[in-house]
Amino acid sequence: MAPRSGFGSKSAGSGAFSSLETLSELSYLAPQADTSAISDANVIISFKSLQKKDDTTKTKAMEDLLSYAKAHPFDSNGGVEDAILDAWLTVYARLSIDNSRRVRELAHVLQFELLQSARKRMEKRFPNDERSTKPEDAEAKYCRVISASLSLVAFLITSVPKDAREQHFDLYKEYLSNEKVWESVNYAESGTAKAGLSLVALAFEHYREIMVPQKHVYQSSVHFDEGNARGLDCEV
Repeated sequence: MAPRSGFGSKSAGSGAFSSLETLSELSYLAPQADTSAISDANVIISFKSLQKKDDTTKTKAMEDLLSYAKAHPFDSNGGVEDAILDAWLTVYARLSIDNSRRVRELAHVLQFELLQSARKRMEKRFPNDERSTKPEDAEAKYCRVISASLSLVAFLITSVPKDAREQHFDLYKEYLSNEKVWESVNYAESGTAKAGLSLVALAFEHYREIMVPQKHVYQSSVHFDEGNARGLDCEV
């Protein structure tokens, strides 16, 4: 069976984690927002606070930015200034997948309020379709997100104590029974495929009682070669 591509294109993007030459907006190594052109000093401080690791600090910063956006509606001089829009779009992708649920929620709410405030000036900054995003760039970003999510689950399985994981057994079962998870093993992008194979191995080691009854779910997606079969210690 031919390797699958995660984004539906004929070929997957370049290696997700093989190089730091081009940094994704999702990376914590990505450049900080450029606030040099922002006229309001308090807004600048809020953006700097968004770079902090503390969830409370980020939450307060976004609440302040939300209040600012609401105080500058479109009918009032066309809404917030362009420099704020540019700075926000630098950090939005990362905040939208933050570990904190409150931070994620506020990121989406603030995105909406800025869109309401700036309207067309905000819309033109959305590089979210084939007219403004190269297929290979979209594929690479997609694979980075998939790889990161698979690696996160693998980290939880190996790092969280068993008794703590048992409290969320149903959630692990639902995740590990999802065919979409195992499709990652056949991605053409090597980083995603390796992350998927690593998770398969860990799942068999720690959740064999989930994996064995679910063979009908993952066997159509996971194609074990002889080496993988030995490593997973499972029937093929």
